[in-house]
Amino acid sequence: MDIDNWKYYCYNQTTSVINFIKTFSEDYKVAAFFPSTKFAAKKIASEIKPEYKVVVEYGAGDGAVTKELLKVLPADGKLIAVELNSNFVKELQKINYKRLEIISDDVVFVSKNLSIYGQIDMVISGISFTLFKPQTREKIISDSYKSINEGGRVLLYQYYLLMLPYMRKACGKNIRWYIEPRNIFPYWVMIAEK
Repeated sequence: MDIDNWKYYCYNQTTSVINFIKTFSEDYKVAAFFPSTKFAAKKIASEIKPEYKVVVEYGAGDGAVTKELLKVLPADGKLIAVELNSNFVKELQKINYKRLEIISDDVVFVSKNLSIYGQIDMVISGISFTLFKPQTREKIISDSYKSINEGGRVLLYQYYLLMLPYMRKACGKNIRWYIEPRNIFPYWVMIAEK
């Protein structure tokens, strides 16, 4: 990478972090201090099976993970990005992919009504479940799991394993988890397969 490209890259990364922190400071529902790193986003995206056509992303934020998900989805695939924060919705709209549908709504409502989006292969979530009551956490996971196709997945990436018992209760025992250390704060990645 030449020096001009490096400067452009550094400027964009710095601007992204500053905008993310600004949004975080204005909205208590934004639980991440920093956007996901490219390493973590690629690792999360690698969990999409090649045959998956429709993926739903809860809490798409500024699109760091969204962009990587779009790269691995098949040409006829579709990504439904759910984001409530208006600043982040504006950032997502800049991505401008035909295969990206942005839903500016509450994940509690969307998870209850996933069937209106057709056959869902995978739900990916980076939302902070600490903002919800325990019953709501369980309902979001349960509704999401019930809505995915056979062979589909629910993937959560979180700063801690708070949601693992909820996933076990809603999704059964076919759950695996690992840590993705290449993020500013490492992610616990939890995956339930139907």
